Amino acid sequence: MKILFICLLLTPAAAMSDTVLGYTLEYRGDFYSITVNDNGAILRSGKETIYMGKSCDVITDKGEEGSWSWSNAGFSIELPDRVMAFGRTDAPVKNGGRCGI
Repeated sequence: MKILFICLLLTPAAAMSDTVLGYTLEYRGDFYSITVNDNGAILRSGKETIYMGKSCDVITDKGEEGSWSWSNAGFSIELPDRVMAFGRTDAPVKNGGRCGI
């Protein structure tokens, strides 16, 4: 599963349809721009990039691996050293309702 996700991330950008969303997410003073594509979503701040996959998996540009989940209250990203909670916000990844808490 992880190998497939990483391979999809390395697919040439021309093969995917990227859409930049018109809002940012804030976590502890860092603001993340959001790009969605056929494989999930990419959150970018000045400090890191987080890739959210349609299979509820997460990997950062620093190699950290984790998962994401959603509920009616928002969504969260769980990484080895932190849990990033985004309240009252829909998860940017559209995957048919999977990844519920």
